[in-house]
Amino acid sequence: MNNYRLVLNSPGVFRAAWNTVLITVVTATATVALSFCISWLVVRSRIKGRFALDTLTFASHAVPGIVVALSFILLYLQPPFRYLGIYGTVWIVSLALVTQYVAFASRTTNAAITQIHKELEEAGEASGASRFRILWQITLPLIRPAFVSAWIWVAAHAVRSFSIPLLLSSRENRTMAVMLWQFWDEDANQAAAAALGVLLILFLTIFTFSGRALISRGIQQS
Repeated sequence: MNNYRLVLNSPGVFRAAWNTVLITVVTATATVALSFCISWLVVRSRIKGRFALDTLTFASHAVPGIVVALSFILLYLQPPFRYLGIYGTVWIVSLALVTQYVAFASRTTNAAITQIHKELEEAGEASGASRFRILWQITLPLIRPAFVSAWIWVAAHAVRSFSIPLLLSSRENRTMAVMLWQFWDEDANQAAAAALGVLLILFLTIFTFSGRALISRGIQQS
């Protein structure tokens, strides 16, 4: 248990834990929301270029995380993006992770929206409901299981993401994965790194099973 006490008493570990939670929630929420908007445009709208948008969204899956991180470094160190002040914060890490995970999340939301017949939305329009009300009260409740499933998938991967947070890390936005690397490489304390890895595995296990139980309950209620 000494290694666990060392990990919990290490300076910056609780800050890294909070950064990890914040990055996870922001990344998962932003990714699923963006994927829903893209999927609705691709599946429901008739605008020109919607299939090119779908292809471009999926193409981000082919870009390695290191390349994404380097591109964000080059982009947000140049004006005018430099003046936004997000370089070295948790927000730049979240933005970079969104570009990585939007490919999978959009596949999930594409399939979910495709399974919902357009006549349901047309019935809402015939009843005088606005577009926002149709999406909020008809479309979203029907795709809620897929929505939550994509959110959990993105969140679980954001927790253990390493390459992007490492390259974009600073003293203010270190995550638990970066702390694990610090124990292993900088401090040369493999036992502490292993202890932190076990804690991450336990957290992800509880988080994943809780999410699956929530999805199952939602399916049964619907």
